[in-house]
Amino acid sequence: MEGLTQSAFDPRSPFTLTFEENQRGKALYFALHWENAKGEAGPWSVIQKAIIA
Repeated sequence: MEGLTQSAFDPRSPFTLTFEENQRGKALYFALHWENAKGEAGPWSVIQKAIIA
């Protein structure tokens, strides 16, 4: 995903992000994909937008 500049990985669900108070109201764009125990990745989801609450 060329337009997404940061990545994070978590072996378990749910994945939780934390933000600073001054980031409230800003937009966050993300795409997800699953990876199995062998390291094989599934397809990327479409890019989604969320507003930090």
